[in-house]
Amino acid sequence: MKKTLLFSLLLLGINSYGQYIYPVKVENCKIDRFCLDCGDTLAGYDQKAFTKLEQELNKELDLNKLNGRIGFQVLVAPNKTGCVISHTDESNSTVTTKIIKKLNKFKKWTPSITDGKKELKTSINVVFEIQNNTISGEIVRVDFTEFEKNYDQPTAPKILNKTYQYKNENLSNYTISVWDTKNSNLLDNNIMGVAVDNSGLVWLISNFELLTFNGQEFKEIQYNDPFNDNESGYSQILIDADNIVWLYGNKQIYSIQEHKWQKHNTGLSKETYVITMSNDPISKEIFVSSPEGVAIYKNEKWDFINKSKVKELPSTDIYLTQRDSNNRLWIGTSSGTIVMDKHNKPITSDSFPSIIKKKTITNFDEDKKGNFFLSLYDFEAKKREEMYTDFIIYRTDGSYTKYTLENSGIATNTSLTKVLYDNEDDILWIASFNAGLIRYDLKKDSWENYHSKNSMLPTSKITDMAFDKNYNLYLATDQGLVKLEKR
Repeated sequence: MKKTLLFSLLLLGINSYGQYIYPVKVENCKIDRFCLDCGDTLAGYDQKAFTKLEQELNKELDLNKLNGRIGFQVLVAPNKTGCVISHTDESNSTVTTKIIKKLNKFKKWTPSITDGKKELKTSINVVFEIQNNTISGEIVRVDFTEFEKNYDQPTAPKILNKTYQYKNENLSNYTISVWDTKNSNLLDNNIMGVAVDNSGLVWLISNFELLTFNGQEFKEIQYNDPFNDNESGYSQILIDADNIVWLYGNKQIYSIQEHKWQKHNTGLSKETYVITMSNDPISKEIFVSSPEGVAIYKNEKWDFINKSKVKELPSTDIYLTQRDSNNRLWIGTSSGTIVMDKHNKPITSDSFPSIIKKKTITNFDEDKKGNFFLSLYDFEAKKREEMYTDFIIYRTDGSYTKYTLENSGIATNTSLTKVLYDNEDDILWIASFNAGLIRYDLKKDSWENYHSKNSMLPTSKITDMAFDKNYNLYLATDQGLVKLEKR
């Protein structure tokens, strides 16, 4: 069987992974997990129908004086539909726009098949060549050796804050350890999620496989699920207050307690996917947020919140759900954020500033005083240059401070992937997708920024992070597992 590379596209930097093949992204497709040109039988198209598509393009397009090649990354679904998610034409010409419309309307794609089963979605590359006033297209297969060579590279830091002077005086107070494919038995550097249990055992997801790490070696944890063809495919992980491991993979929620696995029927349809999982250690709830609403697990039962149950919900498309120490439920949706009381009844929106109401919470943590650390995404921004993430501290008295590139040392205002508060040292840690690790000392109001160019971090791309019981920090990166241990 051909090796399968799995991906999930980056979504607001929320514990997710991404792989657009081409530089220009097209944001009109419903995307979850997909494989790259995979299968015993590869994805393709009905040749007769595709020839007709070429003929239509040649009639409709003005190709005079045009020459060159345009590549399109297409996700092919089991129902024979496809959707373009990236391409090579950075000018976004009329020709490219019309080709995208044709490819998206094309209904004669042939899905890939692995072990007799159609893959959920498969990424293929369709390249069109324009020459002598004629356009023709064909599939160009992925060279996996070259792809993996280029993909497994450290992410260079992209620091957007150009004015703050980072002294990084506390960097020497941490011992930084890195485990990767070169110095350990880790098989893939692609770490997507990380969590630490009560015993100090590290659980992680590496290239969609579930692993544990005891400080010396990595061990793959397998579970045979006959309904999912014994596949892995995990993309999210958390560990709750009772030391139960929760996983999302293969459109299924699993829990592991004392080596025993349990599958959960959340009430979500098989057609949807999970955006984030979160939990509350006090109420012992598990929150599973999705485009269909949020499924809530408590006392061994699942409940559900969507617009049919709560009409005040800004949208059923939910990105993050979290309960605070005052028993209020915060729900970030694609149309804004709503806060609910302990009975899951909406609290009047006038109680919260508009910066929270009108934007989507993508990260949430709380200090011991009840102050909140929030990252907020603006779904209403129409221009790409406006699509930034706000970071604020929302205080118990109702006031808040918005930290920007101009008034603080925050290194970037895009793709903040995780926010964690260290109660022991009053330190806030912010992970990012391309600016490394941000450390904010709340007592001194000082910022530090660690990345691959100024520290022992092997990369500047951090997809997840977790504390152990001593507030040592584990980082999931594209170059292996990293630990920052207090000296």
